[in-house]
Amino acid sequence: MKSTTFEALVSNPQIHRMPPLAGQRVRMAELLVEVSGHTVLRIVRRVYFVLTFDQDGRVDTERFQRQQWALAGIAIDGVFAQARDSADVLDATDRFVAQGGRWRPSPAVAQRIDEMCFA
Repeated sequence: MKSTTFEALVSNPQIHRMPPLAGQRVRMAELLVEVSGHTVLRIVRRVYFVLTFDQDGRVDTERFQRQQWALAGIAIDGVFAQARDSADVLDATDRFVAQGGRWRPSPAVAQRIDEMCFA
């Protein structure tokens, strides 16, 4: 799917829908590539996530945003981690929320996704 299509689905789900994906959770791969002319030089970044569609084919934007904020929270916690008073209790809420929106492809699937960029 083109990035413009994805952005329309996420930014305005009342108008932009995908009825064939209604009621499904779809694994997505977003790759940022460096190009020169019409040639892909390299893959700069890979992000794998899950997108949930409601029964009408609209993206569940609330769920997607919660997952994205949770991922950001994990990243921020890693950078600004401070000693806690109690090491016995760990708040893993962000980790569980974020995990619901991520997936990790098998090496074979990841390789096939990469190959599609250079085809």
